[in-house]
Amino acid sequence: MRSEIIETIHAGVPRVDQVADRLRLPVWTLTRQLKDEGHTFSSLFDSVRRELACYYLENTLMSISKLAELLGYTETSSFTHAFNRWSGVSPKRWRDRSRGSEGFDEQ
Repeated sequence: MRSEIIETIHAGVPRVDQVADRLRLPVWTLTRQLKDEGHTFSSLFDSVRRELACYYLENTLMSISKLAELLGYTETSSFTHAFNRWSGVSPKRWRDRSRGSEGFDEQ
C-alpha cells in the first residue's frame, strides 16, 4: 500500500479508491486491512508523506517549496505546518540538523 501511495503522490493527494483500484481490491477490503494494521488511509498517507519529506530533506538539495509540491501540498506553508507537527521543528531546521550544520535562520 505504501508503494502505491508513493507512486501516485506526485500527481496529487491520492484517494483510497484510487489506491484500492491500483491494488485490485474493493475499497472496503483495503479499509479493513488498514484497520487490522492499526491505520486509516489518512494516517498511512500522512506517514508516507513524513517519511518522504525526511528522506528528501536529508538526501537532496531540493527546495522546501519544491518538496511541498512533490508531496502534494498546494501551499508551502501547509507543508511547513505539517512537518512542524511531525517533528517539532521546521523543514529547514531539520535539514540543517540532519546534515550536522545547525542553522538558526528559519524558513
